[in-house]
Amino acid sequence: MKLSRVVYVFLALTLAAAAFGAPAPLPTNLLGVQTINNIQLPNPICISGECGGAFQAGVGGASPLATLWCVDSQEFVSLGQTYTANIVLLSDSTKMGDGTQVRYGNVTGNAGNTSQTDASPGNWDFDIHDAFNSYNTALSRYTLAAFLISQYTPTPQGPADTAQNEAIQRAVWRIMSNTNAHLAAQINTGLNLGGGDISTGVPANGNWVAYAEAQLHANPNLINLNGWAVVSGAYANGNLLNGANAIQTYLVQVAVPVPEPGFFALLALGVAGVVTKARRRK
Repeated sequence: MKLSRVVYVFLALTLAAAAFGAPAPLPTNLLGVQTINNIQLPNPICISGECGGAFQAGVGGASPLATLWCVDSQEFVSLGQTYTANIVLLSDSTKMGDGTQVRYGNVTGNAGNTSQTDASPGNWDFDIHDAFNSYNTALSRYTLAAFLISQYTPTPQGPADTAQNEAIQRAVWRIMSNTNAHLAAQINTGLNLGGGDISTGVPANGNWVAYAEAQLHANPNLINLNGWAVVSGAYANGNLLNGANAIQTYLVQVAVPVPEPGFFALLALGVAGVVTKARRRK
């Protein structure tokens, strides 16, 4: 095979991956306080009438629409709705522990008192821990959710509504369920977060929550905290709004810094060297 044909095949595969691969990440200039608008749910994952999966929405007036992954069964959003959100990187340790900046940022502990409201710190409804780690901070919970989102079986339009993807979505909702939400009693509805299927399709470790724990324990850097952000709303006057003004929470992938131009210069020199050598052999 000639070198030129190799290059053509490489470019074709690259373009195919771009067309059918993961959604484009959110640019870093769209972090912080932004307007969310034109919310769509083209390919929902629905469980007992409640739908999640990959939402599409405008962020800060930018185009194309961003992909927002549903992690919240206890707040809701209306399709087409416009509101103001605060978008915070998982790596922002100060804001990730602040419930006025990140939804559920101040939730801690487990097996909480269900009489608490979204104005109090609250507790996670389901304890998540292994022999080495406890996952009872907002950061650890959102990190587990980000890993599970990466496990969806994708299609060009987003994850399909299959039994496996439903089990993953329920596992994400179970991880994030807490007494700090506007609709804390939602776990007692048909979603059955305590006993519903969170195991279909799991590669190992019994269920998707345990699998996420095991993978993150084996590789704590598996999720790049600079590559994911929490989208919390509604947001006004420097604080998240609570009660009926609270809006469904999402995770969004964020563009991570690319290599410096010097890296590409060296790469170009290397490619040029290969081409020159190939021509001399002819």
